[in-house]
Amino acid sequence: MEKFSTSAPIEVPSEVKAALDAFVEDDGLEYADNQRYGLTSDLTSMALFEEARSRGCCGSFETTVTDLQGREWMVGCNYGH
Repeated sequence: MEKFSTSAPIEVPSEVKAALDAFVEDDGLEYADNQRYGLTSDLTSMALFEEARSRGCCGSFETTVTDLQGREWMVGCNYGH
């Protein structure tokens, strides 16, 4: 899967990345790309998430994930090309 982090300059925790990878695998999202992450409490992070979302095509998957510090992240990708 092509990884596209949209939460700069905030580093995306490995457990958040792993959670999105698991959703992609468990849901059978073929040809997943445009992987994106946004820390919901950070306006810049979420603006970059929205920008990445707008560049996606085909199917879209998004959900929220909580990291080990208790912070909520929006994660998503596009699939089905």
